[in-house]
Amino acid sequence: MKNRKHHIGSIRVRMMLFLAVPIILIFGLIGSFIYSTTIKVTTELIHTHTKELIDVSVRGMENYFWQKIQYLRTISREKLIASMDFAAAIDFLKTELIYDSDIEFFFIGDKAGDAPNTYGTTANIADREYFIQVMEQGREYVITNALVSRAKGNMIMVIAVPILDAIGKPKGILGAGISVDSLTALANIQSANKGYGWITDGTGLFLAHPLADIRMKMKLQEIDNAGYQGFAKASEEIISGYNGDVEVNRADGKIEKIYFRTIKYTPRWAFGISIVREEFERPAGKIVTPVLVIFIILAVILIILVILISGLVTRQITAASKAIEDLAQGEGDLTKQLHIASKDEIGAMGQNINVFIGIIHDIVATIRTTVEAMRRESIELSNAIDESNDSIQKIKDTSDVIKNKLLNESAAVTETMATVEEINKNVLSFLQMIETQSNKISEASSAVEEIAANIESVAKIINRNKDSIDLLMNASDVGKENLIKIQEMMKEIEHSSSGMLDANMVIANIASQTNLLAMNAAIEAAHAGEAGAGFAVVADEIRKLAENANSQSKTIGLVLKNVISQIEKTVDYIDEAQIKFETVFTGIKKVQDQEEEVKSSMEEQRTGAQQILGAMKELNNITSEIRSGSDEIKIGNQTIYDEMSRLMKETADIEAGSLQNAQDAEAITIAMSKVMETNARTTEYLSKVEELIQRFKVCESTQDTSD
Repeated sequence: MKNRKHHIGSIRVRMMLFLAVPIILIFGLIGSFIYSTTIKVTTELIHTHTKELIDVSVRGMENYFWQKIQYLRTISREKLIASMDFAAAIDFLKTELIYDSDIEFFFIGDKAGDAPNTYGTTANIADREYFIQVMEQGREYVITNALVSRAKGNMIMVIAVPILDAIGKPKGILGAGISVDSLTALANIQSANKGYGWITDGTGLFLAHPLADIRMKMKLQEIDNAGYQGFAKASEEIISGYNGDVEVNRADGKIEKIYFRTIKYTPRWAFGISIVREEFERPAGKIVTPVLVIFIILAVILIILVILISGLVTRQITAASKAIEDLAQGEGDLTKQLHIASKDEIGAMGQNINVFIGIIHDIVATIRTTVEAMRRESIELSNAIDESNDSIQKIKDTSDVIKNKLLNESAAVTETMATVEEINKNVLSFLQMIETQSNKISEASSAVEEIAANIESVAKIINRNKDSIDLLMNASDVGKENLIKIQEMMKEIEHSSSGMLDANMVIANIASQTNLLAMNAAIEAAHAGEAGAGFAVVADEIRKLAENANSQSKTIGLVLKNVISQIEKTVDYIDEAQIKFETVFTGIKKVQDQEEEVKSSMEEQRTGAQQILGAMKELNNITSEIRSGSDEIKIGNQTIYDEMSRLMKETADIEAGSLQNAQDAEAITIAMSKVMETNARTTEYLSKVEELIQRFKVCESTQDTSD
C-alpha cells in the first residue's frame, strides 16, 4: 500500500497554502511598502539635508572669499599702499601676514607690472590674466584659478584688487597669494552619511578632494579615466556654472549621488558633495529591520495557527479518505466499514457508503456460492461425459467385433451359396456322385452349424450392447438434467448481477447528490467571502471525494457488466451443450432402435440357420432316397438355394446395420467431444467469474449460511 504522506494535493496542505501564502504575501507587501516608503522618505530627507548643507557650505565659502576681497580693499586704501612706496608698503604688508594665516604672501604692483612681494622678491606680472583684468579692464576684484607661484613655484590662487588714485582710476594692483592646500579645509565636509566635499576651479581642476590621486592632478573632464562613469556630462554643467545633482558610477561598482553649486565671486568655481547611494538606504534599513522582525514573528504565529486550524478541519476528511483508499487500493475487503464519528455531511456520506458496501457484500457472497455450486455440477457433468465416452468406446469395439464376425459369416454364406449353385448345376450328375454329395452335405451342415454358433454369439453381443446403450441413455439424462440446473443457476447469477448494477446506480446517485451538496457549500463559502475560504477548500475536497466515489462506482459498473457478459456467454454455451446433448440422446435412441432391428434380424437368421441345419440333417437322412427320387433332390436343392439366398440377404442387412451402428457411434463420439469442449469452456468462464469474485473479501459466516 502506498505511503500516505501529506502531499501538495491534500486538503490540509492546500488550506495551509491558501491561508499561509496570502499571509506571507501580505506581510511581504507591507514590509516592502514600509521599506520602500522608508527609503523614499529617508532619501528625500538626506537629499534635502545635503542640499541645505551644500548651500550653507557654499555661502560660507562665498563669505570666505568676500572677506578676503574686502580685507584687500581695506588694505589697498591704506596711505602706505596708496603712496605706491614699495619698500614701505612691503614692510606694512609683512605685518599684516600675522592677522591672516591663509595668506602666504602679499604683492603690490605698478602699471608696468613690476610687483615686489613679502618674500623679498620681485616679479613682473604684466602677462598675468588677473593683472590685465584689474589694470586694463577695470575689474574691482579678481580671484584667479589655480596657478604656479613665480615666487616659490607652488600652486596658489591669487586675489587681486586695484589701488585707486584720487579720481578712482587704478594706479596699481594689490594681491594676496593663498595656498590651494588651504582650500582643503573648506571642502572637508563630513556629512552624517559618509559623504565628502570637493572644489574645482573654472578649468575643472580639482583644487580640493579627499583622494590625493585626484587633487591638483585631475580635471572634471578627465575623471571618467579614474573609473567614474557619467561624470563627463556633469562636468560640462559644472564648468558652465550650473547648479544641480547627478548620479555617477564609481570604479568599485558603487553609485555616488553628486550635488554641486557654483561659488560666487570666483571664476566659476564649484563646490560639490558626493554621497554613496547605499548610504541613503542605510538609515531606512535601521528603521525597517525591527519592523520586519516583528512582521516575521507575527507571520510565524499566524502560520502556526493556520496549521493547527487546518489540522482540526481536515481530520475527519483525512480519516474518511484513508478508509476509502484502503477499500479502493486493497484486495476488495468488503468486511471493512468506514468509521466516521462526525454527524455532518461527511458522516452521512460514510454511512451511505457503508450501506452500499453491505449490499455489495451480500451480492458477492451469493455469486461466490452459486459459482461454487456450478463448479461442482460441472465436475459431475464432466464425470458423466467420461462415463458416456467409455460406453461409446465399448459400443464401438463391439461393433468392430460384430463386423469381423459378419465378414466371416458372409464368406461362409458365399461359399455355401457357391456350393449350392454347384449342386444345382450338377443335379443330374449328383446322382452318380452321391458319396461325394454326402460329404459336401456334411461340410455344408458343419458350415451351417458354425453360422448358427456365430449368430448365437452375435445375439449375445447385441444383448450386452443393449445394456451399454441403456447405461448411456441414463447418463445422457443425468447430463441433460445437470445442464438444466446449470442454466437455472446462471440465470440466478445474472439476476443477482442486475441487482448489483442497481446498487451501483444507488451509490452513483449518492455521489451525484454529494457533488451537488459540495457545489452548494462552495457557493455559500463564496458568499461568505474570505471567512469562508477554508470552508470552500473543504467543499472542493468533498466534491472531489464525490467525484472519486462516482469514478469507483463506474469502475464497479464496468466490472459487473463484464461479469454479466461472461455469464451470458456461459448461458449461450450451456444452451449449445444442451442442444448437443439432445443430438447425443437422439443418436443413442437411434442406435438402440437399430440394435433392436439387428437383434430381430439375428433371431430370424438363427431361425433360418436352424431350418438349414434341420434341412441338412434331413438331407443326410434321405441320402439313400436321393438315388430313387431326383425330383425330390431338385426340390430340396432349390429349397436350400432359396434359404441360402435369404440368409445371404439377411447377412448383408446385418452388415449394413452394423456399419450404420459404427457411424452412429462415431457421431456420438464427436458429439460427446463437443460437449466436453463446451463443458471446458463453461468451466473456464466459471473460473473467470470466480477470479473476479475472489477479489472481494466477505464474511465467512455469510458465505457458510449461503452454502
